[in-house]
Amino acid sequence: MLTAAVFLFDALGIRPRIVASGSMAPAILPGDVVFINENDREAAAGDVILYRVRPAESILPETQTKESAPAKSPAKEGILPDPRTENDFHEVLHRLVGENADGTLVTKGDANDSPDLTVVHREDIAGKLMFVIPKLGMLDRAQILCLLIGLGLLHLACIWLHSSS
Repeated sequence: MLTAAVFLFDALGIRPRIVASGSMAPAILPGDVVFINENDREAAAGDVILYRVRPAESILPETQTKESAPAKSPAKEGILPDPRTENDFHEVLHRLVGENADGTLVTKGDANDSPDLTVVHREDIAGKLMFVIPKLGMLDRAQILCLLIGLGLLHLACIWLHSSS
């Protein structure tokens, strides 16, 4: 049943990511697993979105000086990189808080004091947050295997109890 759910999620474009920073605290913490609907890219103010950042465009031009220009890549924030994305992008999970006059989006981590300086275009949105499983990303493979076996045994016990009554 769990395997079927994983395949269904994948078929629907719902993919997990592991959170790497505390920029969305207290609602989303490092080690949490977030599930992103990659088919839902229509976002409005208040939505938590996953977006891809191009290093060359990572800082708003009017705030960039020679000293503040990003090196090869801006600091990673939001989530761990998805190995399926291209090397010249990294992903950020932040809340959409508004839109600039030029159509670029204003985002902000809930734990941050001010909006991001990152230039975000609508086409950079990779998806919207669906739900969070706290601390799941902190488990290693052996712990996850034990958890899955335990859930499978619990499921079998429920079936057995239901059939015996």
